[in-house]
Amino acid sequence: MKNIYWIIEVVVYFILIFILKGAFTFLTSNQMTFFLGQIVIILGYAGVFFFILNKMNVRSITLGLLFQKIIGMPFSINEMLWILSVFIGGVLSYGMLSRIPMVMQMDVNPFPIIYTIPGFNSGFKLFTIVIIFKILVAIFAEELFFRGYLFSKQCNTLKRSTWIVNGFTWSLTNILTPANFIAIIPTGLLLAFAYQKKKNLRITIVANALMTFMLQYNLILTYLS
Repeated sequence: MKNIYWIIEVVVYFILIFILKGAFTFLTSNQMTFFLGQIVIILGYAGVFFFILNKMNVRSITLGLLFQKIIGMPFSINEMLWILSVFIGGVLSYGMLSRIPMVMQMDVNPFPIIYTIPGFNSGFKLFTIVIIFKILVAIFAEELFFRGYLFSKQCNTLKRSTWIVNGFTWSLTNILTPANFIAIIPTGLLLAFAYQKKKNLRITIVANALMTFMLQYNLILTYLS
């Protein structure tokens, strides 16, 4: 039973993100509630981040040292090649799959993307800063959870097949994001495969960030214009 305890943890994670994004979607009616909603989501993901750090017994590591270890040091050529491979593979596969009519019909994200808000000032750059910061916090939290923490637990029973289950699990939780969760399955598999081969969070975090910003480019551009 202990070996599949990770399933319960994934369900709890899913419920938490569902509540956060659901509350944001249904309570947003103006600039202030939009801004506060984004802050609440940031705090939710930050909570996941610090909870996983605690579960991984790295409480003695300062936050600054952690970020320095992950993104503060220069990337090796091998790391950059892995990042580039995962990024290109993820973008190409998502682009092709998301254009297939049957896959498009299976986009079941329950929360619509909010592009327009009553009284919204499109020139308000603070919104853009908050959205970008939210994306970064979310990426750090989900990579730390799925790769840094969950992967090792899954590996206890799944062994060499861990990357497949981990990738599908990550993709399933993306049903709550603007991405098509069917089209994003190859991306999840690529991220999980890269982690299984290299055990390097730097690769998956940067590759995930690049793909996420590309997918949410239109949303960010809306608030910059």
